[in-house]
Amino acid sequence: MKPTVKFDRTLVTVLVDEVVHVMLELAAPPAATMNRAPLDVVVVLDRSGSMSGAPLESVTAATAQLLRLAGSDDRVGVVAFDDEVQLVLPLAHHDPDIASRAVRAIQEGGSTNLSGGWLKGLELLTTAPRAESLRRIIVLTDGHANAGITGADQLVQLIKGGYGQGVTTSCIGFDAGYDEQLLAALADSGMGNDYWCAGPDQAARVFADEFGGLAAVVAQNVSVEITPSAAVAATAVLNEFPTTALPTGVQVAGRCLRR
Repeated sequence: MKPTVKFDRTLVTVLVDEVVHVMLELAAPPAATMNRAPLDVVVVLDRSGSMSGAPLESVTAATAQLLRLAGSDDRVGVVAFDDEVQLVLPLAHHDPDIASRAVRAIQEGGSTNLSGGWLKGLELLTTAPRAESLRRIIVLTDGHANAGITGADQLVQLIKGGYGQGVTTSCIGFDAGYDEQLLAALADSGMGNDYWCAGPDQAARVFADEFGGLAAVVAQNVSVEITPSAAVAATAVLNEFPTTALPTGVQVAGRCLRR
């Protein structure tokens, strides 16, 4: 584990009281190599009006996370939908920084044409298939279809047809009010999985569960002990990590680190 410490200023006066902010970054060691089939994944992302605000921010952040987790032999495409369908990223291996900016620029829209978004994802995966790849559509939505094909039975039959073409479908429900029954039925018909994701912080775990080995834990139960010098009057931690007071300072507990 390699720590990096950055101060918010290069010169600190010693004659008067000063508040100094310090940022600590931990670089995780490389993850062990894991053999798996290459992935062809299309994220079908709901940008409808019911997803405005925090839900849309969560799904775009989760998609950006997937782009960073993808391996060199994986291809990812991104489709956004409201009442219309937008191709955000073609099915390809992308530079995660450039691709993430395109995803985070997605704006909220109108109605929820879930079927239209899913059909565009199917088109991407069946146009130029790789025989050795795992082909999957991941629908990120609150599950309230009200445009295009809206009937649950019709949507189930649609996704079953995709499975007949070698494309599986998984669904990730965002926000507390998502249609749990619909998304579970769609995932079952697509021989995929369904999840509830509270926000982008859970995205790495969800994608790791979805594609074994896509994200690997390289460290867990990480903690940092801060021992200030005698010249420091007080310390405080500016985040929500659990802290424990020690006789010499404070211990900050962290989460698992993933590659």
